[in-house]
Amino acid sequence: FLGFSPLTLIPIQQKLIDVDMLLDSEVAWIDDYHQRVWREISPRMEEGEEALAWLKEATQPLKATAAA
Repeated sequence: FLGFSPLTLIPIQQKLIDVDMLLDSEVAWIDDYHQRVWREISPRMEEGEEALAWLKEATQPLKATAAA
């Protein structure tokens, strides 16, 4: 089947997402995408970098963010 592949890997700004308006499948897609961003980008960063801490926070699952 045909689909799209992302050209860039950057987290989606979670504070702009109203989780209550999304289907479970849409939340899962965003969470999967964020896992991919973390998995592919974090190894390229240095431990202790401010950017690494930001990336970790920005790629948290939506459900965890909504609960906070």
